[in-house]
Amino acid sequence: MQLRQIEAFQAVIDAGTFSRAAARIRVSQPTISKLIAALERALGYTLFERHGGRVVPTPQALALHQEVQRAWAGIDRLTSVAQALRATAPARLVIGTSPMLAMGFVPRLIALLRAARPDVEVVLDTDNLRPMIENFRSGAIDVLVITQSPSAARPIVVSTPFASGELACVLPADHRLAAARAITAADLADEPFIGLAAVPSARRSIDRAFEHQSGRPRIVVEVTSALSACMLAAEGMGITLVGDMTAARAIQAGAGIVVRPFRPAVPYTIDYATARPPDEAPLIGTFCRLARKHGPALHAALARRA
Repeated sequence: MQLRQIEAFQAVIDAGTFSRAAARIRVSQPTISKLIAALERALGYTLFERHGGRVVPTPQALALHQEVQRAWAGIDRLTSVAQALRATAPARLVIGTSPMLAMGFVPRLIALLRAARPDVEVVLDTDNLRPMIENFRSGAIDVLVITQSPSAARPIVVSTPFASGELACVLPADHRLAAARAITAADLADEPFIGLAAVPSARRSIDRAFEHQSGRPRIVVEVTSALSACMLAAEGMGITLVGDMTAARAIQAGAGIVVRPFRPAVPYTIDYATARPPDEAPLIGTFCRLARKHGPALHAALARRA
C-alpha cells in the first residue's frame, strides 16, 4: 500500500463519490479510479461497490477505514508532539565563515546576536572557501559570511553585501618601498610576491590590478592563509596583498611588517548568504539585520592599524 492510495481511499469514504473525492484531494477522477484499483489489487479484495452515482464501501473497506482513522490520529499526535518539542528546544544558528573573518569580525557579530537573543545557541563553522560552500549548499550551514569581489563576473554564491574594505599591501619592515605613502602596481614589477592560492576571487582581482602593467611581481610562495602570507612577508620572503583586517591583525600579532594602501584600489565586500529567506526565518533575519547595522563599523574598527 502507498500513502497516496490510502489518501484516495479516505477521500472516497468521506465524499461518497469518486468525483467529489477527486476534487477533495485535487486530482482528476481517472486518477482516483486508478489509485483505488491499484489499492484493491494490492489488498486482493474489493473496497467499493457501485450503486448508481454513488459508491458503497464493502465490509472490508469499513474495517480498513477504522484502522486508517486510528493511523491518521496517531500522525496528528506525532505532529503535535514534534511541534511542542520544537517550541521547547533552544534556538540554534549555524554560521559558516572563513578563518580570516573568524578572527574577530564574525565573533563580534555573534556577540551582538547573543545580546539580542540570549536563548540562541550558535555554532561557528570555520573552514577554507571550497568546503565551506559545499556545506552551505548541502544545508548544513544557515548563514554563510564571506568576502567577495564586487567586480567578479560570477559571484561565488548569491549573497548580500553589508560591509566593504580594500586589499592592503604588506611589505617586510626593511623593504625599499617601506617609506612610500602608497604602493602602486608599477612599484611591484618583478618583486617577489606571496600569493593566496585558496582565494581565487582575490587572486583574480589582483591579476586585474596588474593587467595594464608591463611588469608583474614574481610569485615565490603560495599560501592558503592570508595571515600566513603576512608572516612570510615579515620573514623577508616578499610582498603580499591581503585584506585590510588581516593586515591589521598581523601587526597586532607583532609581525615585523609595514602596511601601505595599494593603488589602484582592490575592493572587496563582506557578504552574507542565507539557506532560507531572512523574512521566513526569524533568527536568520535577526542576524542579517545586525550585520547590516553594525558590519561597517566593525570592519572599520578591525581594519584600523595600531
